[in-house]
Amino acid sequence: MKREISTGLKILFMTGLVLCLFPGVSFPADAGKKPESELQQVLQKAKGREKNLKTFVAAFEQTKRTLLLEEPLRSRGMIFFDISGKMLFKVTEPVPLKVLLKRGWITLFYPKWSKYEERYIGRDVLNKNFGVGRSLDEMAEHYDIVLSPERPSGLYRLHLKPKSGRAEKHIDRIEVLLDPESWLPVSISVMEKEGDVTTITLEFKSINEPLPEGIFDLELPDQR
Repeated sequence: MKREISTGLKILFMTGLVLCLFPGVSFPADAGKKPESELQQVLQKAKGREKNLKTFVAAFEQTKRTLLLEEPLRSRGMIFFDISGKMLFKVTEPVPLKVLLKRGWITLFYPKWSKYEERYIGRDVLNKNFGVGRSLDEMAEHYDIVLSPERPSGLYRLHLKPKSGRAEKHIDRIEVLLDPESWLPVSISVMEKEGDVTTITLEFKSINEPLPEGIFDLELPDQR
């Protein structure tokens, strides 16, 4: 079960990056008087998408490559997001797992064992930890952001290098591939200093459409 806990929290962290990498970009008041860099233009486009992002459904595949194993670890599933503060990660492979954020609580539910865990993490967890509403100035305090000249398949490639804090101790860099049509990330890779690499790819199924009714209502077993 410990592996499933780790998998759920890793998905939570990686998808938090999806929401927080490009929020609320702010520039100085006189920025319009100066030619914008290509990086600023890309972030401004992403800002427009973030401001209008209310809901989404996305399929994900997560791959973790570690020096300790010959074959990578893979997991697949779906993500359901609502800007009101609700998010569900529904892992289907290799072992079913649901990770729910709702009303300040995180719930990890393991259908295979009919077990679940709950923890209160705060009602504004999306704002504080997932970056909704954070400015570029705040991001720049923690990351150096560079736009790569390489554009694989027409995607924008961004490199983020942590400056300080817990992230800097464990993460060497983060690479994001951004789709210029949707202005949403389609791939996020985290390169850890120990050599492990975790990549999550996303395929958005719907954006700003009604979510399935009751999707955030888990039928939890009685553990008494």
